[in-house]
Amino acid sequence: MNKLSAFFSFLFFWLLAFVLYHKTAGAGFAFDHIGWLQNYSDKGWKGIVTAFDDKSLHYGYHLFGFTAWKLFGLNGTGWMALFITLHAVNAALSFVVFKTLFKSIGVKRASLTAFLGSVLFIVSPYQTEPVIWYACIHYLFCVALLLSSSIFLFYYLRKKQWLYVFLFYAAYTLALFTLEISFAYPVLLFLFFLFWQPQILNGSSRIRLIGIFVLPATAMLLGYFVLSYFLRGSAVGHYGAEAHLNFSIPLLMANLSKYIGKVFLLCQFYEYEKRHALFLLFEKVKFGWLLFAALALVASLFMIFKKRMNVKLQTAILLFGFFAVALLPILNLFVTYIVNVEGDRFLYFPLIFAYQFLSFTVLALLGYAGIVPMVAFIFLNVNYQQFNTQSWVLANETRTSLLESFRWWNAPRIYLLNNPDNFRGVYMFRCFPPDNLFAETLELTTAKKVEQKMFDTYQYNMNSVNDCVKVEKISDNELKVTFAQWGNWWWYKGIGAAPVSNDLFDLKVADEWNHSYAIQFKEKIPGTVYLYQCGGEWKQVEGF
Repeated sequence: MNKLSAFFSFLFFWLLAFVLYHKTAGAGFAFDHIGWLQNYSDKGWKGIVTAFDDKSLHYGYHLFGFTAWKLFGLNGTGWMALFITLHAVNAALSFVVFKTLFKSIGVKRASLTAFLGSVLFIVSPYQTEPVIWYACIHYLFCVALLLSSSIFLFYYLRKKQWLYVFLFYAAYTLALFTLEISFAYPVLLFLFFLFWQPQILNGSSRIRLIGIFVLPATAMLLGYFVLSYFLRGSAVGHYGAEAHLNFSIPLLMANLSKYIGKVFLLCQFYEYEKRHALFLLFEKVKFGWLLFAALALVASLFMIFKKRMNVKLQTAILLFGFFAVALLPILNLFVTYIVNVEGDRFLYFPLIFAYQFLSFTVLALLGYAGIVPMVAFIFLNVNYQQFNTQSWVLANETRTSLLESFRWWNAPRIYLLNNPDNFRGVYMFRCFPPDNLFAETLELTTAKKVEQKMFDTYQYNMNSVNDCVKVEKISDNELKVTFAQWGNWWWYKGIGAAPVSNDLFDLKVADEWNHSYAIQFKEKIPGTVYLYQCGGEWKQVEGF
């Protein structure tokens, strides 16, 4: 593995990432990240001992996240530089890994194939969430650790030195305690040792390598589940056992189909009606079972007739299999398609394999002529990537304007009548009441506390920087809030609005289009401020 080649590939990928992402500096201070930063600020270094009370054993995540917080604070440029550097590192490591793999099987254009796949990894429109949203630092670090483990494995195969086994497990152990996407790695290793062409093994026994790398890694994974059960009360934390241990075949096949459509057909950018119809098809139970049967048949034929297949076909099937396996830890989680960006982070690790599969298949079929469709697909991805990136930029500008223009510090009580949940899918002030993310962000940036007297009502999906509402007085204690434009709808706790009743007010959607809502206040304190957001500023309801 040529170190100079790896360095120049990293430099190229860094410059490319900088061009694509430099304008997003500061845009990642949103949603969960604000909560973690408050936690970091309150607990300090001692919080690392308990992983800052995370539901999962994310010790690596918070070690990296807290260190970045200590280094950069609220400096958006520092965070942006860190994230594009990590993204470029992962692209360069991916390039090294797959160039090594392709050369081992005699691919004529090994470097070009791996390079084009890594370029797609950098420019994909599905990378904006993990590369811009600072709460996703564990995705980037975990992938870097897993790819580093693979490189240490290759060194061991070449030199047979136990130092590289130690380094392999050091990297994998840290990855295991950083993010659950690492759970798929032992399965990937098993498939690699079992089915990849033997040249890369340099004479090592497949069974021996499985014994050295796969079995201990699997034992570590099982140990992680036991430790999580005793320390967190659940073998799998994060989204909970109910979500992570749901192995419904129709659900898994539906989500696999959705991810295939997103990555290879870019269907997330179709008109809503088209992608809605496509995803409804994927969700049909019969479709799920048919796809499962087809994949089982392909896997069976592969294992039976592998020796008769040419190397190109074997490799293409394996690369697609790696993509599917990398999806396993998140394949039973909800896949959203109503808005862009949200949930794209789940694809960060699988995209490495998806784009190498695509690059390998196209160039294997078309030779150098395959460069043309690959470059065209790269530019198409860049176009959609810039659309998503612009959403982050506009969301950040609007969020910053709302924070800087807030002036009602002395009001005894403050109601936000239309706080934006997201901007074209990019997180803004999404929260789960009684939390108020706008108040928490104000406190983090100004050190002024208003959360105890500020209350969210319904939130909404913002589509334009000029989105606004109209507020109508219905009675002395009731208001009606209506969008001034079409294309928005009311949200509550990150999903569509449902009726809400608490000690302060009653909320209900007032029309069948989810275009307006009514709020009835149970108590009105003199001096209370009722604010509604219009573009990048807050406006006060007068005379109520």
